[in-house]
Amino acid sequence: MTEEIKPGDVIQLKSGGPLMTASSVGEAHMTGDMTVWCEWFDDKKQAQKGTFSLIAVKKVEPLESAPTPARRVKRIIKH
Repeated sequence: MTEEIKPGDVIQLKSGGPLMTASSVGEAHMTGDMTVWCEWFDDKKQAQKGTFSLIAVKKVEPLESAPTPARRVKRIIKH
């Protein structure tokens, strides 16, 4: 893995899915596998938590510069 994942990073499963925030990274007690504990909001805006193998996730850049819905509406109205 070229980029180390650390708590606070935005991650996603390599197979897709929602953007998640890594809350902890470490060795799972039962298996000894490197694991990432993460949190995210589902499509119903409900907070979710999950644990994934570190090899199953990738670090992604958050879309902080993406327009908010209000900004998109203003753009549409101007046109």
